Amino acid sequence: MFSSTSQMVLPFLWLLCAATLITACMSHVNVNAVCNEKDQHMLSIFKQSIEDPVNSLSSWSTEKDCCKWSGIHCNNITGRVTSLQLDRAYADYNDRLGGKFNFSLLDLEFLSYLDLSFNYFEVTDFESILASSQNQSSHKVKFSNLLHLDLSFNYKLQMDNLRWVPHLSSLKYLDLSGIDLSNETLWLQRVTMLPSLMELLLQNCSLNGISSSLWYVNFTSLTLLDISSNISHAISHLDFSHNYLRGQIPATFGQQSSKWIGQFKYLEQLDLSNNMLYGLIPETIMYPNYHASRILGNTLKNIPSF
Repeated sequence: MFSSTSQMVLPFLWLLCAATLITACMSHVNVNAVCNEKDQHMLSIFKQSIEDPVNSLSSWSTEKDCCKWSGIHCNNITGRVTSLQLDRAYADYNDRLGGKFNFSLLDLEFLSYLDLSFNYFEVTDFESILASSQNQSSHKVKFSNLLHLDLSFNYKLQMDNLRWVPHLSSLKYLDLSGIDLSNETLWLQRVTMLPSLMELLLQNCSLNGISSSLWYVNFTSLTLLDISSNISHAISHLDFSHNYLRGQIPATFGQQSSKWIGQFKYLEQLDLSNNMLYGLIPETIMYPNYHASRILGNTLKNIPSF
């Protein structure tokens, strides 16, 4: 007859064995998960349009399982492609990928991370391809699942507008830096239609059409905004009031070496009222001197000093 101690230990041993069996089964599934056939076909179509001067995507031909291809990451259980990372930030200029941007990537319905930065990809009409695919019941746009999109510093990309941006309804990170967006005068309205957007980078995009007031902007989730090297230096008034901006005012806020305010050499009035900013207002703003007088007047409104 089992002792009371044995009776208590036995159920525990059964649970331990069951957990071990479940773990082993899950490990077996993970190891044997292979790339989804449809995803692999779409990636193969994408590769056919790529110019790859140093054959950096050789694994896309030699490996039968696309989950083992360079730059590809798949879900361990389903084998669906979730990430495509082909950035060439540290590659030689002659080693970067190029060619037409093939929208077969739209059929990667579980793709959440796409990084094609620092390449030479080309596309002539972003919006028409997205629109045509939406109009076909058998070919729906899947980019709504994207969380991270980085197309920055593809200088050959042609983007006449950003009307395609609202399709990326789940997007949290968007970087289009280095792409000419001078024809898009409503860029600010477009990007504010992304309710989950947390980081927006539009450096050196030749942005136009920014209103002197950002009253209508509603960045509910945004934590990082970089629009440096864009707006005309001739702007004399900027109004960022009532925008829930928060954080500490940086010490370099009014210096000419600053990437942001320092570039507006003719700025006379800056309104940051009704935000959630704190810290000391730099003396170069409050008391213009020989070097700072061309940057800002002393009309900064309603910013508390601590």
